[in-house]
Amino acid sequence: MSYDIYANSICHKTQRAAKAMLQADVSGGDVTTVTADQIFGGIEAGSVTAKRVVCVSRKADSEEIFDGNWDAELEIQCICPAADITEDDFHEFCGQIYSRFFQAPADVATALSNAAIQYTAQFVSPKSQDWDLEDDTWRGRLVLSVKCCGSVIA
Repeated sequence: MSYDIYANSICHKTQRAAKAMLQADVSGGDVTTVTADQIFGGIEAGSVTAKRVVCVSRKADSEEIFDGNWDAELEIQCICPAADITEDDFHEFCGQIYSRFFQAPADVATALSNAAIQYTAQFVSPKSQDWDLEDDTWRGRLVLSVKCCGSVIA
């Protein structure tokens, strides 16, 4: 195994893996409510005001005895201007995006792993979900726990 000097920038790797996984789902036709260019990682969404999905990982906890594995928190944000979409359509949009993470935990982990270079997700499970109407913008959030490491485990 070659050593990756960025192996433990796990939050960045986790959000990039989620972005790549959802963009692949768009390309494969499994996600139809957004286009690939409406999916962002972290703060790269910047001042975007249109409908979008943002994959954010700001926190990861190491295991009690650190062996390279992390429990990263991944937040999938669905954001839409309220003038562009009804509440029911907004929840349908969130549901389609979130459903990509509600498959068998091992299957989601495999999809995340396959979407990223030098990254392995071992298990993905939901932690919480919420939504709000804030500043005339619908905001939905799905928070997941991702057991992962910043290298490839063969």
